[in-house]
Amino acid sequence: MDPLTTFNLALSFVLLSVASVMDLVKREVEDWIWLLLASITGPLTLFRALLYLETSYPVLAVISIAVSSSVAYLFYRLGLYGGADAKAIAALSLAYPVNLHERAVHPIAPIGILLNALMLSLAVPAALFLFNAYRLLVRREDVLSDLAGTPSHVRLAALFLGTRVTFPKRFWAPMVRVEEDGSVRISLSPPFTSYFLEEKPKIGRKELWATPGIPLVAFITAGLVLYLAVGDFLYLILTSISGAPSLSP
Repeated sequence: MDPLTTFNLALSFVLLSVASVMDLVKREVEDWIWLLLASITGPLTLFRALLYLETSYPVLAVISIAVSSSVAYLFYRLGLYGGADAKAIAALSLAYPVNLHERAVHPIAPIGILLNALMLSLAVPAALFLFNAYRLLVRREDVLSDLAGTPSHVRLAALFLGTRVTFPKRFWAPMVRVEEDGSVRISLSPPFTSYFLEEKPKIGRKELWATPGIPLVAFITAGLVLYLAVGDFLYLILTSISGAPSLSP
């Protein structure tokens, strides 16, 4: 790996780590993180493209930046994650647009890193399901009382997405709400702003079903490290399924 790419990746890891801590503590990442990352790594990536002008790197870098930034914005507009997560992917596209190893399905590194992050984030619903199973089967708690009367597939999904907690609970969003007619409705995907409510919801009880707000930036940071260490998770999965030998980086 050349010195320019090494520096860009080292700076990306440091600033993403700072952003992860910031997001975990305050659920907000200050914009100077992304401006600093982009303003330093962007010109270095441009300089690297000029050095390798006779290769495919410049074209691939432009395509990667365009695709990564578009996907980052689209995911944000669809409400799949917050603004900091979109800015992280866009900034990474300037720092490390093209992968420099063969353990990847495609050369667009930021998309591979995002996919790694999303796969890592699946640990959260898995942990929630195991915790709920423990409460139901071992401790014999009636944690599903909020979900009484809902279809079985909704209750199953809720077991992966949340658990019954006592409010106020910092950075947890209520999945249960009371309508004007007194009926109780379950929302498997509460709006992003509801994660910042720390007051007890007006539902007449201290405990209710809720879902945690886990910042994706921390998973993006881990996804970057694992992308560099072992490659694109999707590539590894496909290689494992096909039985083909994995390539050395």
